[in-house]
Amino acid sequence: MDCRCSANKVEAEHKKYPLAHIEICECNLARFPQVQAFVKSDMVNQWGSHVKVRHVRGTLPTIKLKDVYGETQQTMNIEKWDTDTITEFLNAWIDY
Repeated sequence: MDCRCSANKVEAEHKKYPLAHIEICECNLARFPQVQAFVKSDMVNQWGSHVKVRHVRGTLPTIKLKDVYGETQQTMNIEKWDTDTITEFLNAWIDY
């Protein structure tokens, strides 16, 4: 039996979350054109009510993964992410 194969499979499987909030600040958004393109387009709509954009004054772009109770479980800084990376991340981590 190849143990590495089993380990890789376990690493590829991770917990998915029912909800994510993308938190941004309008005053900072122009500094992050890829994040701005993602939130200003309809890209976020492909996850329905599972992904929401929240405007939080003074915050840098982040994704907060939430459990069924709306409690934040993980927070990811997405300042340097492009639109494809954001999409791939949400596809991998959101259970929709």
